[in-house]
Amino acid sequence: MKKKIWILVGVIVVFAVIFGMWHRETGKREKTAQTMQATTESKKKNDGEDKKTQNMIIEIDPGHGGNQPGACASYNGEEIMEKDLNLKIAQYMKEALEKYPGTTVYLTRDGDQNPDLGERVQKAKDDKADLLISIHNNADGKLAGYDNGCTVLTAKGDYEPSYAQTEQELACCILSELEGLGLENQGILLRTSENDSKYPNGSLSDYYYIVKNSLLQEIPGIIVEHAFIDDKEDYHQFLSSDQKLRQLGEADARAVAKYYRLGDEKNELKDIEEKILLISDPEGKNNKHYTQTYF
Repeated sequence: MKKKIWILVGVIVVFAVIFGMWHRETGKREKTAQTMQATTESKKKNDGEDKKTQNMIIEIDPGHGGNQPGACASYNGEEIMEKDLNLKIAQYMKEALEKYPGTTVYLTRDGDQNPDLGERVQKAKDDKADLLISIHNNADGKLAGYDNGCTVLTAKGDYEPSYAQTEQELACCILSELEGLGLENQGILLRTSENDSKYPNGSLSDYYYIVKNSLLQEIPGIIVEHAFIDDKEDYHQFLSSDQKLRQLGEADARAVAKYYRLGDEKNELKDIEEKILLISDPEGKNNKHYTQTYF
């Protein structure tokens, strides 16, 4: 009798163990399914909101300054220096961006100083910036083959391609806003190193310091060339008054806000075919022109 009881107890224990294992596996499968469903729903939500950003730090770099005036031109006896235009555009851009909740904006210079390029990128890193935008205006189009309009300089994408993709998509947004003001859209400009400088993965680095070293600091970094100072039409239509410079700064701010979904802004650009210019030598003799579709 005792033997039968022990056998019965053993059978019950075995069934209990088997049931427990089945229950745990079922629970795991249900949890995994729930997690996958939550991930899918989250992805759908994120895809819908795209790059919606709640908190963002932006570093704006007014190009040149101090004893480096940048591009210059003279109109009606007045010398126009790029460094002054860059600072005003940057200040207007900062003012516009700070209206978006959760957005913090810094300038690499707030007066007629001339921090070197390394200091500008380092300040962005110290400020924990999510983005660095260097504000410029252009002159003399011999290298690129054009002498008016706007362009944005970004990374090529051979190193950390996701950063280059972000930069180029943002460039499309900026070019669209500037084109909306009437500027001729000259597209995205890429330029390779001319001294055989390499990225850690062995690929040829980008030429421009801001672009290259922002990338090395894991910060998207672009240069915006708004207009040509020495083109009379560009200057008089877009650069000749504070009101016009404000429009440029606010256009830049709108582009950033739309791309990163700041506040209630939305990026409505779809299937944008943007012009690309790749420069690989200092005289522009081997320039490559092509187009690429974004969004």
